[in-house]
Amino acid sequence: MKYENLTLDRQNTRLQHNCPSCGKSETSSFGEVRDLVGLSAFFGRPIRLLRCNSCGLAFKEITTTAEAERQLYSGWKAQGQDVYLPSQPDGISYVKSLIDKHLNQNFQTSSALSVLDVGVGEGYFIQMFSRHQTYGIELERMPGLDYEKMLNGQLIVGQLETLDLTPYKGFFHLVTVFDVFEHFLDARAAMANLGKVLRPGGLLAIETGDMDSFAARLWGRNRWWYVILPVHKLFWNKASLKKALAAEGMEVIHFERKAHKDGTKFSYKHLLAHVFKKTLYLISSKAYFALMRRLGKTERLPELARFPWKDHLFAIARKSK
Repeated sequence: MKYENLTLDRQNTRLQHNCPSCGKSETSSFGEVRDLVGLSAFFGRPIRLLRCNSCGLAFKEITTTAEAERQLYSGWKAQGQDVYLPSQPDGISYVKSLIDKHLNQNFQTSSALSVLDVGVGEGYFIQMFSRHQTYGIELERMPGLDYEKMLNGQLIVGQLETLDLTPYKGFFHLVTVFDVFEHFLDARAAMANLGKVLRPGGLLAIETGDMDSFAARLWGRNRWWYVILPVHKLFWNKASLKKALAAEGMEVIHFERKAHKDGTKFSYKHLLAHVFKKTLYLISSKAYFALMRRLGKTERLPELARFPWKDHLFAIARKSK
């Protein structure tokens, strides 16, 4: 089964029974999620969006694996596509200022600190901390990216949940994790590693989709654009995030809702283009891809309409001393 540049089969998809955060099995359902890529065919059941009755985390019952995502992103990069959507400059500066404020309060020193960015991407954000000692984590080295120039520390290659980060135990003053929490397969293991590498009093900055946002509730959580994306697996809110962090000795000290990637500028031109592409794709996917090839565009599914809803959460947590 083909999804963009990735061939999906039973080996790179999986069925999720228990909560990936607390491990409990008692769940309720928000309903079926639209299956863009036919994952349900491998399991003979529709994809349901479940919510853990214990911790409140929402998760898909059927998901892709980390290996599937690795192949997908590598394929996009090889085709010259933009794998990482950059943040708006004004918004990212605001986020940086919030983090700096809390860093100054926690570590009253002018000395360089140690900073880890999980999901470093093309380095837009981590390079704002270049006066500090900077490290990154990525699933793999993307071709064409100069990580030695991007980071003055080390690039750690692998999946956060399965990496052995013992050499970095208690090392980092700050860890940033933007647009990654929705990709976890094993949230408990990921949280454990995040807690491990932070030093006492260290800060963890997170951005991910917010299941309790107005947009998610307005459209219906199982129909929210963020849930429909095949590579998104977990969907947090303030309560589920606080519980998962508390289990690893971290306390949320700042929380707010924000637009994804610090805001997406709305225009009628963008809306009309999206409606045309999406309509053509629904009528005939062959015609859509033929047109994209004729126009010299890369063969990707038409993107979902994105508006500057405040449907994401931004949180800063502090590890207990």
